[in-house]
Amino acid sequence: TEIIKEMNYFEKKSVRVPPTKAYGKREAQKIERMGIAKFRKLNENKNPELGREYANKKGQRGVVTSVVQGRVIIDYNHPLAGQSLDYNLEIIDKIEDFNAKVEYFMVNKGIPKENVSEFNVNYIKDEKTIEFIIPKMFLFQNLTYVKFGLAMDLQTHMAEEIDDVKFIEIYEKIPIPPTPSDSVMQKVEDFNKEKEENEENI
Repeated sequence: TEIIKEMNYFEKKSVRVPPTKAYGKREAQKIERMGIAKFRKLNENKNPELGREYANKKGQRGVVTSVVQGRVIIDYNHPLAGQSLDYNLEIIDKIEDFNAKVEYFMVNKGIPKENVSEFNVNYIKDEKTIEFIIPKMFLFQNLTYVKFGLAMDLQTHMAEEIDDVKFIEIYEKIPIPPTPSDSVMQKVEDFNKEKEENEENI
């Protein structure tokens, strides 16, 4: 990130990112060994397959890397852990406008570009707080990961402008339709009222 900030338009650079700034070093404690019988018990009686993804009870996702002599080895390290990453960078555009930056991160986190305008966004500059009012069409969708990811991106990449990110959900009261009996009684009352008014006018 520091290198990108210093680059000019159309400038090109090759960058090597060390493991400590990428996906970290490989950690021995993230490698699990278990018997095939236990693996089957925890995995709906399925046999282990090399390269197959596996999720444990803690929600950690790993890959089966070895099946030898009745033992299964599962590696929960990121596939790129312990590796340096090489990038070829070129700056072709920079987003300077505040609203354009916010929109970019919204779309990047999965909100369709055509629906971004449906969100009412309020930025309180003095408090370094940004508020998003969730539109009705998204109220009953699971946006947990979208909201978490968006908040993290804004607080990380727009740290000088944003401290707090708030998501506001408004559930309007739904009018209760009258029951059939209420409707009939209302009609009777309206009829009697109209009748009385007509008699007074005679």
